[in-house]
This record gives sequence, structure tokens and C-alpha cells, in this order.
Amino acid sequence: MAEGGEIDRLLRALGSPSVHEVRSAVTQLGDSLRDRLVDAERLFDIERALLSLAGHASWEVREALARCARHMNDATVPELLARLQADENARVQKAAALSASRRVASPRADVLSDEYEAIWHRRVEAFRERYGSRAANDMRSIAEEHNELAIKSLCHELTKDLAVIDAGLRNHSLDWQAQDASPERGLERMAKLRRSVDHASRVLEAVRSLATRLEPTFAKEDLRDVVADAEGQVRANGGEKLELEAAFGEIVLGADRGLLAHAFSNFLKNAVEAYDGTAAPARVRVGATVEAGSRVIVTFEDAGRGMNAEALADAFHLFASRKPGGLGFGLPFARQVIESHQGTVRLSSEPGRGTTVTVVLPLEQERTRT
Repeated sequence: MAEGGEIDRLLRALGSPSVHEVRSAVTQLGDSLRDRLVDAERLFDIERALLSLAGHASWEVREALARCARHMNDATVPELLARLQADENARVQKAAALSASRRVASPRADVLSDEYEAIWHRRVEAFRERYGSRAANDMRSIAEEHNELAIKSLCHELTKDLAVIDAGLRNHSLDWQAQDASPERGLERMAKLRRSVDHASRVLEAVRSLATRLEPTFAKEDLRDVVADAEGQVRANGGEKLELEAAFGEIVLGADRGLLAHAFSNFLKNAVEAYDGTAAPARVRVGATVEAGSRVIVTFEDAGRGMNAEALADAFHLFASRKPGGLGFGLPFARQVIESHQGTVRLSSEPGRGTTVTVVLPLEQERTRT
């Protein structure tokens, strides 16, 4: 439990003329509530004192109160959050909305979420001790904004798999209605849908906290099949303009077919989008050569609009997309997949002349299933 003297000090600080001191006290009291460090006798006093700050003149204090409210139990907290969601300051509104949503979800909290909160708390406090409260609060705000973007990115990636599944089921249904469904084609289509479902599950794991290390399951795969899967994903998601030339023969490598196909689909998707605004088909040449008998070099070449030096430098940065509605998740995820295969990826591009993606992968992987 938090020491009584420390609680008293923080409660006194709530009446300080210093905005910085009040905000810091609100944050620390909120952390004590979250970590259940306050005994029942003091809980009422703390929450009453915090609720009295709803009309504080500083938006920074109101924002800190909005974040703190997610850990409060008073019956008037929903009313407080509704008031703060209507605040004149956008940051206060956003913090209040996030707290309100988390309070709704809190009955479903489990041990993992408690563990995550504890880890996050330790990191914020370490940052606070080193750089001060203002920097720690700013870091918390930035991290929560990125968390929201991560959720949007997750939806973006899963939608691609759902489109493949939806298209496959529709086609299968039409075949049955036309009484044109062969067992072989049905099994092939079901296998494709199964890969999409498997991949969707992997994406869920990969984007959790944006820090999950991918653990691919390697098997001997024909590179042509991987590229064909990637092409199918792009076509199922509005990439009908794609004209793909696979300029290589059979190359067998150790790979997680679903993950690698998804990484390749991001390269193909970007290539198709590089032709947006033109009537020309989106021609992409995929080449592959084996080097020194131990690795394969795969290239994706388009003649689209290309990228300038700034866009090229940011290409693999999360959330750095310059496309309307883009979330900047595709290329960072693709690089993560390539690196999970012990490979490398790099881009070269020039405005008006197109882009080339070069992927280098080992032919053999440890733990490869034969």
C-alpha cells in the first residue's frame, strides 16, 4: 500500500498554484489507484479530491484527470467522463473517450492485461525519473496514439485476408449453384481459404503491441507458388490492373508460405498503386536468381511513379504512409516477415521511373519440414 504520508502530500499538491505540480499529483494518484496501492479508507478522499478538478483552468490537468478516471470507481465517474469528452480541448476529449472505452472493457480484463499495465507503469516511471514528468506524460500520450493506429493497421491487414475468404466462398457457392463444382477444384479452393485463415491468425499475433516476434513454420516451397499466392491476394483486393511476369523457373526454398506470400503481396500492391491515375496496366516483373547455391535474390520491378528520396527513406517506418487513407503498416510488416526468414529487403526508386524491391533469402532454413 502507498504510504499515508505520501498520499497526504499528493492530495495537498492538488491545490498547488503550479500546473505542473497538480498534473504530476493527479498522474501519481491515478497510478496508485491503478496498481491498487490505496486502502479503502483513503479511496473515498482521493476520488473526491480528483473529481473536484473537473473544472480546473488548465487543460493539462483535465487531461491527466481524464486518464486517471479509468481507474476510479466513484458512481459519478461516467458523468465526469461525459463532461470531459465535451471539453473545449481536443486532447482532453481524446483522453476521456479512451478512458470511457477502457472502463466499458474492464470487466473483460485478464492477467495478461494486468501484466502489461505493470510493465508499462515501470517503463513510464523509469522515463519520468530520467527525463521528468512532462516528458513521461508526453511519452504516454504518443504511445496511446500509436496504439490506436496499431488497431487500425490490424483491421487493414485482416480485411485483406477476409476479402480472399469471401471471394473464395462466393465462387464456390456459384459453382455449386451451376452444378460445376469438381472435387479437385473444391479442395484446392478450400486449401487457399485455409491459408488465408491461418495467415489472419498470424497477423493477429504479429501486431499485438507491435512487438511480437514472428515464428514462421518453414517447409519446402516452390517460389512460384508463393508468388502466385501473393498475386491472388492482390487481385482479390482490387488489384485487377496487375499484369505480373514471373521471369524464373522452379526454385525451392525453406519458407512459411502464408507469411512470405503476404509480404510479397505488399510489394505487388504498392506496385499496382504506383500506376494509380494512369490508364496503363500495372506491369510488374518478378525475377529470381540463385546465388552461390545458398540464397535466392528476388526482385519486384515496376515502372510506376516511383518515390523521392524522403519517401524512400521513410518507406519501412511504421505509420509513414503518404497515400490517402494509408496506414504505413504493409512494408514494415513485410520486412519483419523477410527478417524472420533470415533475409533482407531493400528498395531503390526514382520519381517517374519506377521502383525495385530486392529481397535476399536463404534457400535452407533450420527446422524446415520436408
